Amino acid sequence: MNTLNCAGCGSLIREMFDGPRMVACEYCGSFLVLEHGNLKVAGKAKLLKAMPSHLTMEKAIRFQGRDFLAVGRARYAYEDGLWDEWQLVDSQGEKSLLQEDEGELWWWSQAETQPAAILSAVRPGSRWREILISEIGRAELVGAQGSLDRFRSPGEAFDYVDGHLGSQVVSFRSWPDRSLLLRGQPITSWST
Repeated sequence: MNTLNCAGCGSLIREMFDGPRMVACEYCGSFLVLEHGNLKVAGKAKLLKAMPSHLTMEKAIRFQGRDFLAVGRARYAYEDGLWDEWQLVDSQGEKSLLQEDEGELWWWSQAETQPAAILSAVRPGSRWREILISEIGRAELVGAQGSLDRFRSPGEAFDYVDGHLGSQVVSFRSWPDRSLLLRGQPITSWST
């Protein structure tokens, strides 16, 4: 892991895995993009306030027989409050997302990029693109910490649809230029 200096305040920043797209400075709140070995400020957000959590940065967790390290997190605000998405990396460098919302944990292990979609006509209880909809909403990035595998802008917002696709739990997220379909499962047991 490399050590670099924050382009915003000069603090030491550690890359937590090979090839992070974005690093958030825990001292000044700068969102930094790694380009050609140098960090460039891409925006600024509020520092994350402590919230009760099952996870902490740089702490290992074991799930489905594999060890993962929490290397970053993004916090989103939505109508019902806040949720955190933790960036996890296993010993082989495989990345996963763990979503923590009001004490519930969801494991997102697959992501598929899709064309942008308009979600204004979607309603809970209906079907859309074969997804049985349980929740719809809009979320906005309000802060981040550590290393993340894709760039996120402070204040970035997206529309989302959560539900079931067959036996899988899915979250469909749509920005003006793209959409992402996450497939996952609720977590009922894991260890630290």
